[in-house]
Amino acid sequence: MRTFVILGIILILASIVGAKFALDHQTAAAPSTHKNASEANQLPDKIVCWGFFDVEPGEARLYPTQFGRVVEVKPENYQVKEAGEVLLQVDDKLARLDVEKAKASVKAAQNQVAEARKLPDLYKLQMEQQNSAIAGIDHEIQKLKLEEKTSIGSLIEDDPKTKNIRELFKVGLALLGEKKKAA
Repeated sequence: MRTFVILGIILILASIVGAKFALDHQTAAAPSTHKNASEANQLPDKIVCWGFFDVEPGEARLYPTQFGRVVEVKPENYQVKEAGEVLLQVDDKLARLDVEKAKASVKAAQNQVAEARKLPDLYKLQMEQQNSAIAGIDHEIQKLKLEEKTSIGSLIEDDPKTKNIRELFKVGLALLGEKKKAA
């Protein structure tokens, strides 16, 4: 308990000393109302800005929209010689990768559109193929019916062999009917 009291007193003293130091430093840095001409022409030590500033196309933010590693920065109090001069340059590797990714997406979309344009022709070819398959199955059905007539025509009706042959043709026709549905 005694250690907490001592730590509390030390903390209060440190806070008082810090506040006094901050207040003394503020009053020393406060500008005087009486400046001579040489002091008035000096550049400020630092400039701090928050918010927005006006530019030709409209309004721009003072904070970066894309964070990155700083590659080059002009020194403090650097005097700009011409408009458009680069004062701060950030590594643009991430932005270049985003551009490449966007270009790849555009290329993929173009390929997809080209493929979609070929689909009607593909569907026509598939329809022709299905119609040919159905026609082929129809021909097989006709052939099987003719074979049935020729095979059974010469046989005796009540013979078990004839019944088996009829059953075989019936199953064959049912199989071809199912193939026709699937095509």
